[in-house]
Amino acid sequence: MKKQTYLKLRGLLAEHDMTIAELAYQTGKSTPHISQCLLGKAQWRLDVVYRILDYFEIPYDQMHIYFPQGGKA
Repeated sequence: MKKQTYLKLRGLLAEHDMTIAELAYQTGKSTPHISQCLLGKAQWRLDVVYRILDYFEIPYDQMHIYFPQGGKA
């Protein structure tokens, strides 16, 4: 069974009808890298986290909601 991580972020992508490839493009990272981060197999870089928050206009004080420690809230 696949480990479900970053569910709030995944929900945000679905809400905006956005693919992982589109998120990768917006962050300047590769699709496989973003996919690995979403699976919890790679660490999110802080600059990428801020780009995602800025793109979706999410206040920085809500970072922990979308990027919880270990990927699970």
